[in-house]
Amino acid sequence: MHGNNSDHISIPYSSLNIKKTFDKFDRLNLLRPNTRNNEAEIFGTVFLENFKIIVPDTKYINLKINKHDTEQFLLQEKIDDKLLKRRDLKNGPILKFSDKDEKIYEAKRIRKDKISFFEIYENANDEFIKNTDNSLITYKAIGLVNNKSLFNNYYNYKFQALISILDGCHGLSGNDPIFYYDVISNNFYHIYYDGMFFNQNNSNYFCEELRFIIDPKFKNRFINEFNEKLSRNDYKKKLKSIYNSKLIN
Repeated sequence: MHGNNSDHISIPYSSLNIKKTFDKFDRLNLLRPNTRNNEAEIFGTVFLENFKIIVPDTKYINLKINKHDTEQFLLQEKIDDKLLKRRDLKNGPILKFSDKDEKIYEAKRIRKDKISFFEIYENANDEFIKNTDNSLITYKAIGLVNNKSLFNNYYNYKFQALISILDGCHGLSGNDPIFYYDVISNNFYHIYYDGMFFNQNNSNYFCEELRFIIDPKFKNRFINEFNEKLSRNDYKKKLKSIYNSKLIN
């Protein structure tokens, strides 16, 4: 089963984690569409990927499980070493907030901002830590999460700005942020997960209290890239074509 909240639970089948899959991925998530605001998740991931943001491949699928009626799911690629390989990225640590520790802290009413990142982050890339050297690199990455300068790059500025434009602030909050640590550049990079795009419907809200990459030196570069892409008809046609291909025909 996938997910911590009650919206993932349904009869006869809830959101599911799948291994040894029928699709091109070794592992994937089958999500109840309402847990990701339905096709907004597909549009958002397509939009982000076309800005070269690391996202899990996502599409609708009709699936019949056992003898039950066919149901609609969001099929989403698992965030692991295969996702990095698909993006031609060097295999490395993928860090996320520990769901288990989060529940413990909540039960004890311990504020998360009073806990060091080292205590509450865990590796999400099991394949990477199969040898001792890589395990040491992963522990190093967890220890470096406190160093905010390693997040201060154009990619993360662009990610947080795009998430804000798409009203996907949920992906910057709580236990949802996931980061890839690039050993070569010694930098952390956002991986998109669970933004709940277009869920707040508040045009005046821009994730202000959640965005932490606000270096003004990136602003003009982002505006230029954003305007250049959205002004091109070929780009918009490509975006529409990819989006439509991931819907159920």
